[in-house]
Amino acid sequence: MDPHVVLIGVTVFVVSAILIYLISVFGIKEKSYEEAIAEQKKRLEEEQEKTRRDKKAEKEKKKGGKTKKEKPKEVIEEPPKAKEPKMLNLEIEAEIIEPYDSADSKQKSSVKHRKHPAKSILANKDEKPLVSKETVEMPHFKPPPKDDLELKHEQEKRRESKSDKEKVGSPKISKKAKPVEEEMVMEQMSKVTASQTESKMKRSKQVQDSLSDTSELMRAVRAAQLADQDIQSLIDVLLNKQGGGVASSSTEWNKKSQKGDPVVLLRRQLEEKERALQEEQQLAMANGNKIKEVRQELSHEKSRYSTLERQYQEKIAAQTQEIQALHSRMQSTHDNHLIESSRMQAHINKLEQSQNKGQLQQLMEENRKLKESYEKTKAEAIPPAEFNSLRQKVSIMENELSNNVVKLNAAEKAKTAAVAKCSKLEEEMKKLKGTESETEGVWSKRLEDVNQQLRKSETEKKTLTDRLKAAEKDCSGVKARLQELEKALNDTASKELEEKLKTSESAKSSVESSLKTTEKKLQEAENQKNSLQQELENLKMENKKLSEEAKISRERPLGDGQEAPKPNGDIHGEDKAAEYKTALEEYKKMVAEKEKTIQGLQSDIEVKKKEASTLLEQAETQKKKNNDLREKNWKAMDALEKAEKSASDKISRVEKEVKREQSTLAVTETEKYDKAVLQRLFPEISLADKMNHKDWMSNFEKQATSKIKAASEKKDDSAKVKELEENKKSLQSQLSELQKKLSESAKLDIKVKDLESKNTQLQKELGAIKTTSSSQIAEAQNEIKSLKDKVTRLEKEKAELESKASQGGSSEARVLELEEENKKLQKQVEDYLAVLQTTESKLQQLENSVEGEERKWQDKAEALTRELQQTKDEVVSLKQDINKLKNSEEALTELDFAYRCLEKSLTQISDEAEVRISTLQSSIQQSNTTVSAKEVQDLQGQLDSEKKKSKDLASQIVKLNGIIKTGQDAIHQEQELVTKLKQQLEEREKSPGTNSNSTVSELKGKLAEKEKQLEKEITLNKQLSQRLGQLGIMASSPNDNGTSV
Repeated sequence: MDPHVVLIGVTVFVVSAILIYLISVFGIKEKSYEEAIAEQKKRLEEEQEKTRRDKKAEKEKKKGGKTKKEKPKEVIEEPPKAKEPKMLNLEIEAEIIEPYDSADSKQKSSVKHRKHPAKSILANKDEKPLVSKETVEMPHFKPPPKDDLELKHEQEKRRESKSDKEKVGSPKISKKAKPVEEEMVMEQMSKVTASQTESKMKRSKQVQDSLSDTSELMRAVRAAQLADQDIQSLIDVLLNKQGGGVASSSTEWNKKSQKGDPVVLLRRQLEEKERALQEEQQLAMANGNKIKEVRQELSHEKSRYSTLERQYQEKIAAQTQEIQALHSRMQSTHDNHLIESSRMQAHINKLEQSQNKGQLQQLMEENRKLKESYEKTKAEAIPPAEFNSLRQKVSIMENELSNNVVKLNAAEKAKTAAVAKCSKLEEEMKKLKGTESETEGVWSKRLEDVNQQLRKSETEKKTLTDRLKAAEKDCSGVKARLQELEKALNDTASKELEEKLKTSESAKSSVESSLKTTEKKLQEAENQKNSLQQELENLKMENKKLSEEAKISRERPLGDGQEAPKPNGDIHGEDKAAEYKTALEEYKKMVAEKEKTIQGLQSDIEVKKKEASTLLEQAETQKKKNNDLREKNWKAMDALEKAEKSASDKISRVEKEVKREQSTLAVTETEKYDKAVLQRLFPEISLADKMNHKDWMSNFEKQATSKIKAASEKKDDSAKVKELEENKKSLQSQLSELQKKLSESAKLDIKVKDLESKNTQLQKELGAIKTTSSSQIAEAQNEIKSLKDKVTRLEKEKAELESKASQGGSSEARVLELEEENKKLQKQVEDYLAVLQTTESKLQQLENSVEGEERKWQDKAEALTRELQQTKDEVVSLKQDINKLKNSEEALTELDFAYRCLEKSLTQISDEAEVRISTLQSSIQQSNTTVSAKEVQDLQGQLDSEKKKSKDLASQIVKLNGIIKTGQDAIHQEQELVTKLKQQLEEREKSPGTNSNSTVSELKGKLAEKEKQLEKEITLNKQLSQRLGQLGIMASSPNDNGTSV
């Protein structure tokens, strides 16, 4: 038996055992709701049949009793006794269904009323109060269900009532005779009072009988051996009876009538439904918890299977690469061997044509040269370890190239971002330059205005200097004081300004630091975004690969089916498609999560941009604050100007005093002259001539002082100019800062250019690396070619040596050894072919088994769909039953007022039943989810089996690799044999023999045979390599398809 067949059998057995266990756990349950309803219907039908049979038997008994005749005296003596046992008979007869008894009693009463009206009146008087009491008391309590014990006690009561009937049998019979009944009517009319008293006594006797019955009940309950369920039902019955405090006679009337009450049956059914619903809800809760646990286990197993899948894919990729490399090596060795064999044949033909000694000597010399060159090339040749190391280096370089490409992409993205930033900064710089040009134009206009005002003030100063020299002498002290005051004010103002500037600078530095931090955060967010985009691209590539593999896996079974139709289906089929769909959905979910993270990062970037905008706003607010500080400085300067104005006021006062002294000395002419001069000096001042000289002078002085103040302000314009220069300096400092920022932006541009240059350098380096790697590969290929050429030369030398070895006779034994080795190699090749055939047969068996499993799963899916349809049909039948119940409720409207009251409650109960039916439907859906959980477990079993199969295939691939390595070892052994033959030929050349021609012919024949064997081996090696390639593809495809979860 093959191990694969054993494993398949074991897996099938385990899966079948699991399915049987699951079916036994979930399928075999208690009786369903429909079965319980059917049983209840059967019970009701049986009870109704029993009641009908009992009634028929009673009617037959009554008919037999009418034929008998007894004395009329007994009837006359006890007419009420004969009436009350009828009531007892009604109680006993109406055990299950009350309507039939009531109908019979009505019929009897109607017949009696027709025959004997007086008797019917008395009977109606006795019966009406009892029925009226029952109609009032019925809705107040629920009629209790009866147990086996109560039925036993009722049977005992029936026996007692039957004994009473036997005692009172004669008056019954006598009543029904027509002549006797007429006498009874007359006597009853005379003895109404006596009958009433006797009826009261009967009622008291009935109460006593009920007490005796209760005592017997108690004794029977104590003596009976009851189960727990029976005890619980007794307790429920007693609790239901506890709330209804009704007289014993009325309860006895009602007990038997309530037995076949459909309302009670409906209530019982509803209680059973409620219990079943509670049990199903508990089951649904348990199933929900199980589903949660199964989902958690599924998530864990999916993660584990994904890791295993990646590992297996990596291993399979490595194995496929190794197989391809071996295939290429085998092809190269095959080609080289063909070339060498052709060369050997050509060389042998040449040697046959020309057997001159001179040529042999030349060949010997060439052989020595070749040996020397061969030894040199051996010394110079690259060993296989170095060759493998070079290949590893090349692979490392390729990985580095891919990483560098990724880095280049990231650098390009960063470059684009930096270019966008630079463009934004350039736009901001342009805006700043525009604002600067506007501010410079405004300041230049202001400076020109100030210069004009200064020139006007200088002209006016020249006129005033002559007159104010005397006043300046007097005001020198005042000016000294004013200077001291100004120094003090300047010191305080400068300190305040310095402090404010320091605070503004510190705030500015903090804003700049916050801007830098936000820029760093933005860069980090962009880097994260780039990394996530790369991950998205990788995931999309993987998704594409998976979709391609899914298409290949779907197309391959079609191709296989065309080549050779198989009975049991493909190895994976729909399960693989489902697995691929689940894997694709998971990858889509991963992509959606990554997109969500990207969106979150984008939102973070927007938040960071908002923060940057807020920081810029803060910077603008800081600028506004600086402007406010400047305005405050201007206000301080205004305060200084006010102080200067106060000093000028003092000067004007001094001038007034001087003018008063001059006015006392001057004449009116001088006053006129002064007025004229003053008016010339101040042509803008115009005063009325009618005014007194003092008033005129005072008014003129006022206006002149205002003008002088204006002049003094013009003097102070120099200070203002200084302040403007200082402001200009501050603006220049701001401009310098802006220029620094521009320089920083220029540095950023330079950095961008550096990045671009680095990018170009990296691209150049990558190109150089590619060229170097390609050159190294080309060199390695050239070296391989040179080695192959050397091998061909050595084989030529071998052929020559073999031709020369014809001179020696000891080469025959070695040729025989070579033939034996060739036979061994042929046996190995045959073994390899047998192994390949066994692997192919195993693969076919696996495919057949998997097709059978697929068919089983299809059958299971069809069975599940059928079960779902059955459940839907059951739900429809339940709805129909509910409609029937509603119709039955509508039919019960013909009952009494109490029954109508119960109908109101039944409507509510029916609504609740519909709600519960909806919950049942939801629980059915949940049970379907449990079925899906079963399917998940089965899929997990399949996955395990497929993993085992993939492991077996991997082991087979390892075996095939071992076979290939053995083939390579055999080739190496052949090469070693060639070298040995060369050495032997050299030895023979040193010691030549006599039998040269015969040995040459023998060696030629043996060489021809060996060449044929080598050709056969080459063809076998080709077939092996082709089959190995096919097996590698087959192994890679099922492993990829099987391990994907």
